[in-house]
This record gives sequence, C-alpha cells and structure tokens, in this order.
Amino acid sequence: MIRKLISKVRNLDPSPKSTLESKRINEHLGAALLNFSDITKIGPNQIKALKQKIAKHKLVLIKGARVWTENEQEAFTKKLGILEQPAVYSLNEKNGINPSFRKRKTRQAGVLWHSDNSYNKRPSYLSVFQMVRIPQEGAKTAFASLINLYLNLPLSEKEKWKNYKVLYREDIRHPLLWKHPYTGEDTIYFDLGFTQNILDDCKTGGKLALKKVNEIVTYIHDELSREASLYIHNWEPGDVIIVDNYAVSHRAEYLLDDEERVLVRTTTEGIYF
Repeated sequence: MIRKLISKVRNLDPSPKSTLESKRINEHLGAALLNFSDITKIGPNQIKALKQKIAKHKLVLIKGARVWTENEQEAFTKKLGILEQPAVYSLNEKNGINPSFRKRKTRQAGVLWHSDNSYNKRPSYLSVFQMVRIPQEGAKTAFASLINLYLNLPLSEKEKWKNYKVLYREDIRHPLLWKHPYTGEDTIYFDLGFTQNILDDCKTGGKLALKKVNEIVTYIHDELSREASLYIHNWEPGDVIIVDNYAVSHRAEYLLDDEERVLVRTTTEGIYF
C-alpha cells in the first residue's frame, strides 16, 4: 500500500524534467529543440540543460509557435546570463534600426560575416534572435563554426596567427586565435564588418602589411562561406536562435528593395579578452 502511494505521488510530481530533447542540425554546429511548445515557460532545471546544449552545439534553434513580446525576450535572455544594455536591438530593415538603439538607417545590416558586438571591450557571449516579420525574399541567415575554421587552418598559419590581434576600434583589440573561455576549445574570433586592421604583437610597429591583411580577410571569408560547413536557416515568424558568439559567425541574406525584415535581438554580457 505504501509503495503504491509513493508511486502515485511521484507520478503527480509537477517539477519539470531536467532534460531537453533535441536533434543535431549538422555535423559542425547546431541543435534543434523538440516538443517544446512555449520556451518562455522553461524552468530552472531545463535552463541548465539548455545552457549545456549551447555549450555543446554552439547554436540552438527553437521553432516558435508565436512571436514573443520584447519583455518576454528580455526575461528569457536573463535566464541565460546578464542582459546587456540597451536590452533590445530591434532591426527593421525597411525603416532602419529602432532609433532608441542606434540612429542610422540600413538596408543591408549584417551581410558580412560577424560576431555580435565584437567592437566592445567585452564582446557579447550569447545572442538570442527572434524573427518577427519575414520578407518574400531575403529571409535566410547563414551560420558557420569558428571552431571548425580553426581546426581546418594549416599549422603553418596557426603559428603565424597566434600573435595577431584584430583592431576593431582605436583602443579595442582582440586576439585572432584564442581559447573559448567557457569550453576551452581553440577557436578564431574575427568580424569582417568591423575590422580596422590586424596587428602583430611580435613585430615592431605592430601593423601587418595591407597585402597580408587582405590575405587573412579573404581566407576567412572564403572558408566560412564554404557550403559544406554552413547551416543556413530559412526564418519563419516566431523562430528563435541562440548563438554562441565566441564559436559561431553569422551573416544575413541581402534584402531586396521594398522588402521588410524585422528581427529582434538580445545579448548577454561577455568577458574581456
């Protein structure tokens, strides 16, 4: 009788499962969550499991049943880390970036390979993207593994690049090669959109010859763009993608005239390196 009562109590236990079902997207990066109807209601145990999946797969896709409010996206992002300010980056590529964030207009934001906020002293660790409205054409984003890029880099180049630092702003520079601070994996950190120069710590004067900089930029662009190593996501409204900026580079598809693409992004604080 007691055993039956204990079994009954266990079956009524309302605590959420600590595991999340997922499937690999491809061999290089990415996992898609399965059978999760409303990720905003995720519990503490499942957040722990989600963080483990992000650390392992570097990108997690959550197919959305509905579009979140900005407050819901902020609240969800806070569960993953310290929310950066301004909290919400709302990108409407017909009307320009939300003026509360940045007063400029753009039609082709993010079309170069980049990691978000690379030009900051503490670049963003995680980005949480949600698609609000998609165009008829131009609804794709490509993602590529920076860890895989490092693994395929010839040993001779690894030796040369290990002392290189990328200049993003006058006082902001980050190493081109480094170890992921949370997983310990060797990786490359590079942003094609905001790079001003590449410096050699072991060279007097520091700056590399322009020809060498162009060679590095071209190599990284070409390797990241190899179709075999990409995950290309075709967005639908409500889709959410969480990206580890220290391990994944991404770029948006070009947008045609008069098309509208509305994407909301939140980020978590990173570290200084």
